[in-house]
Amino acid sequence: MAKRTRFGRIEALKLRSCLTLFATVAPEEPCFQAALEAFYRGAPDPETLKQLSSFRR
Repeated sequence: MAKRTRFGRIEALKLRSCLTLFATVAPEEPCFQAALEAFYRGAPDPETLKQLSSFRR
């Protein structure tokens, strides 16, 4: 997690999860993916993706 130095561990987890959620549901808004690229090397939160996939059945 790249932003642990600026945020606490829990806040960094929440930020990555939120960015993943918004990048997934609003792909037309590039700012969310750009933030994932900047802070997390473009890697979305796998747990958030897992949760989202359960809604897409």
